[in-house]
Amino acid sequence: MLTQTPKELEKNYIEIKPIFSGGSIEVYEVIDSSGNSFALKLYKIRKFFKKIIKEIQIGIYLNNQKGSETSFIKYITSETDINSKYTFIIYELAQKYTLKDKLLSRKYFDEKLSKIIFWDIGHKINNLHKIGIAHMNLNLENILLDNNYNIKIAGFSSAEFIIDKQDGIKEDIFQLGVILLQLISGKYDKKILEDKCLKIMKKGGCEFFWNLIEDQSNIKFSKEIKELITVMLSIKFPNGQKEWTLDEILNKQEWFDSINSFENSIYMIEAFKQIEESG
Repeated sequence: MLTQTPKELEKNYIEIKPIFSGGSIEVYEVIDSSGNSFALKLYKIRKFFKKIIKEIQIGIYLNNQKGSETSFIKYITSETDINSKYTFIIYELAQKYTLKDKLLSRKYFDEKLSKIIFWDIGHKINNLHKIGIAHMNLNLENILLDNNYNIKIAGFSSAEFIIDKQDGIKEDIFQLGVILLQLISGKYDKKILEDKCLKIMKKGGCEFFWNLIEDQSNIKFSKEIKELITVMLSIKFPNGQKEWTLDEILNKQEWFDSINSFENSIYMIEAFKQIEESG
C-alpha cells in the first residue's frame, strides 16, 4: 500500500493495485478523480539519486517541450520537490504492456511488421533528438503500448541533453539497430547481442555477422533489411564509411518505400491484436 505519500498524490489519485516493487522504487496503478488509469512511479530513498534527478529533469523538459506524444510521462514532481523524501512521476498506463511482451508471444516478427514498428519508434526518437534529448537506454522493455496500441517511450533515467554532442545520438541509432535485429531474429538478450554486434562490426565482418545471425535464427533476411541494420550497427565504427543521421535513415526510400504512417499504423494495430488473440 502507498504510505506517507505526498499530499498532492492523496488528493488527486487513488491506488488500485501494486504493479512492481523493488529497491528504491514502487509502481502502482492509480486512478484520478475522473476514473482515468495511470501508473505511479514512487521513489522512496536516495540510493539512485543522480538517476532519479535526471529522469525528473528530463521529464519536466519533455512536458515543457510537448514531449507527451513521445513519452509516457503525464505529470512529474516539480523541481522544488526533487529533494523531498518521496519523489514521484505519473505515467500513462501501458495497458498493452511492452514490445518485448509482444515479441515473446510471436517469437519474431516478419520484416514488414518489424520495419513499421521500427519506423514508428525511429521517428519518435528523432523527435527527441530535435528537442535536444538522447535516450541512451533503448530496449524492448522501454517501448510501451497504450490501450490503443500507440507506441511510446519510457526509461529516461539514462537520458542526456545533447548540446551539440553526437555520441548520444550515435548510441540511440546503434540501439535502434539492435532493436530491429531483435524484432526480425527473435534474439532477446540485448547485452549479448550488443556485445556480439560491437565485436564483429568493429572488425568489419558484416558478411560473417549476417551468416551467423541467419544460421542461428534459421531465417533468411532481405538485402534491404540487412543494409539498414548494418548502417545502424556500424555507426560506432564507421571505418571510413558514411555516418548516417537518423533523418537520412528514415527517409531512405529504398528501405521504407512502402511505409505510410496512417496505413501502417492500422496494419501494426491489427498485427498486435492477432498476437494477443493467438496468445
